[in-house]
This record gives sequence, C-alpha cells and structure tokens, in this order.
Amino acid sequence: VSEANNQWKLIDVYKPTVNEEKNSVTVKRKFSKADGTIFYLTQTWLLNKSYVINYSVSINNPNSKNLKFRDLNIWAGGIPPIQYLAGNVARSEAHRIDVLLADTNDIESVKASDKQLNNYMIQYEPIKWLSVSDKYFACILKPIGGKGIFSAGNINHGYTQKALDENGKEVEYTVICAAGRMGSTEIQPNSKQTWDFEYYAGPKDVM
Repeated sequence: VSEANNQWKLIDVYKPTVNEEKNSVTVKRKFSKADGTIFYLTQTWLLNKSYVINYSVSINNPNSKNLKFRDLNIWAGGIPPIQYLAGNVARSEAHRIDVLLADTNDIESVKASDKQLNNYMIQYEPIKWLSVSDKYFACILKPIGGKGIFSAGNINHGYTQKALDENGKEVEYTVICAAGRMGSTEIQPNSKQTWDFEYYAGPKDVM
C-alpha cells in the first residue's frame, strides 16, 4: 500500500498476529505526519483452499478531523524474469503487466521491456483486475465488494536488480510491479474504511 506523496512517516509496526487455524496473518502499522495527524494501516491475508488469498486493507482514522489521501495505491507485488525467479531459461519469456479495463472488457498489456516502466507509468481507466507475470508465475489482484473495480486505474513500475550469472559475472535484470489505484480517499473522524481483494501469487497452472 502506498500514497501519492511522501509526507507520511512510519512510526511503529506491531507484532503480526496469526489466527488459531494458522491460515491468516494480520499486520498493523502506525503512520504520522508533521502536523500530528496519525492513522493505522491494518492488512490481513487469509489463505483459502483454492490457493486464493482473501486480502483486506483497513485504514483507521483516530483523529478529530477528516483524513484525506490524494491517491491510494494497492500493490500486487513484483516479479523478475523466470531465469532469476526459478533458475530456468525460457525460450519465449512472457514478462509483462496485464489489466482488464472495466468499461470495455479489453486486456491492456505492458511488456517489461517498455522503457516507460523506468518511471511510474499511470493508466487512468478503471480496471477489474491486474496481473504481474513472467513465463510461469503470476501475482493477480482483484477488488471485491462495492463496484469491484480500481476506479482510478493502475500504476506500473520497473526497477533493476543485480545478480551473478553462471560464470560469476554481474548482470542486471528488471523486476516489474503494479498497483491498483483507489483514487482520492477521505475517511471520517474516529472511523475506518476497509477494502477487500482476492489475491493470488504462484504458478499459472495449479494442479
């Protein structure tokens, strides 16, 4: 989870809690900014039998005034090329970001080789889901409840990391990542807002 500006500072990360069935973990964080405003961010991941994770994000506003965010981003995680994730060399790598446009049901794709990913690349049309993938693995994030869309589109990014090849030579590779954009958000005093998602991170084929 990220916000469009950098005025917030992480103050505390509370001890993660695991439920009795040991299939859910919750993490809570406290943030503040210079004027004394604070909020609590709580994230819960619940793994169900279909390998899909029920993911929820809550923001609690304990202040006496409205809590405003210019733009909230919910990230699906990042994926490197398959060679640097699983050690396999793919003949035809499929390293890309896909989104399903809500208005047209068209899939829009961005390849990892797109130079625009060096910056933060924004797509403004509402989307139903987003996927970050390589040849064999994918991270998929889908909002549920309400209208079931990311109303402000998505933001894509790519960054480089370094590794040693089989000859011990240092090489660079690109990790791509994407987030759904929630748009401008305002939370009333002494209240909280929760967003629910379905999230999958793993192989494209689950036997």
